Amino acid sequence: MTAGRISPDSEMTLLACDPNGMKLGCPTNIAFGFNDPETLYVANRGRYDITWAVVGRMGQSLPNWGQTAEGRGSVDR
Repeated sequence: MTAGRISPDSEMTLLACDPNGMKLGCPTNIAFGFNDPETLYVANRGRYDITWAVVGRMGQSLPNWGQTAEGRGSVDR
């Protein structure tokens, strides 16, 4: 399993490579942390844990989330 990032300029950056599936076992969903937006969390169907990594890039907010003063998404309730 490999995971990467494609920039707006179509440049690809490798984020993770796990050919034996030890940490990325059938990944199903990914999300960036709310309190730490540079941490990527991956849910794995083939494992009983959540894999995480600090990727050094801020994740993009979901379009249905509002914005806080820091520019990160916040749930509108």
